[in-house]
Amino acid sequence: MSTNTEEGLRIKMMAAANISLAFNITNSSTTTVSVGDIEAGYIAANANPPNGNNPSANGNAWFVWTGGAGVNFLSAPVATGAPGQPVYGNFDAETYVLAYSVGPSVTTGGTSPVTTYPNIAATAYIPANWSTPAITYFSPSLGINSVQTGMISFNYNLPQNINPKTNGAWIGLWTGTVIPYDATGGNAAPIMAGTAQGSAPMMGLTTITPGGTYTAALFTSGYSTNPANLVTTAVATVITFTTTASPS
Repeated sequence: MSTNTEEGLRIKMMAAANISLAFNITNSSTTTVSVGDIEAGYIAANANPPNGNNPSANGNAWFVWTGGAGVNFLSAPVATGAPGQPVYGNFDAETYVLAYSVGPSVTTGGTSPVTTYPNIAATAYIPANWSTPAITYFSPSLGINSVQTGMISFNYNLPQNINPKTNGAWIGLWTGTVIPYDATGGNAAPIMAGTAQGSAPMMGLTTITPGGTYTAALFTSGYSTNPANLVTTAVATVITFTTTASPS
């Protein structure tokens, strides 16, 4: 029997047994925003999406809503803007939510089109006095609860009032260190919860082994049961992690 065949059998047996592994998150890249200036006619802000993002090609955008942390992201924003440019509008002395979207808004067809904003990833909550030191920032995160040879339990955190299930959010997993935007193969699991924070299992894995390196990414939208139709451009955050050299 060849060494490769023996290794393949060992991996299959471990996956079937769902052996627990220790893990270590070695790197992360998430979407962050910062506000430099707020005036009556514009908001000057910067966004740093995960490595590999092409904001223009991927339809990234700024959106502004009135209100605080409980803003309804299904309502129409009061202002929009393109990455790398100020967000222009008519702003009064009230609270605003500045949101960075890692993908485009979506408008339905028909006689009564509806526009939604499924790709909101990071936000800045601006107080009514427009004090930049008092702005509250939020960035998305992806973590791990546990790793087994046949399953990984992830945890995720998106902006308040985002509904990942409705938006088609999902988690992708690849062996090695990869850039998710142009990665192929791998595994995908939809986020089945309708809450902005929660856990998501990825079942049926056959490639998780001790001593491995893996990349996982949280996508705000684009899930499909057909792997060929997965949309890999709306990346909110990415992590790289390793497993121990032997099962714990």
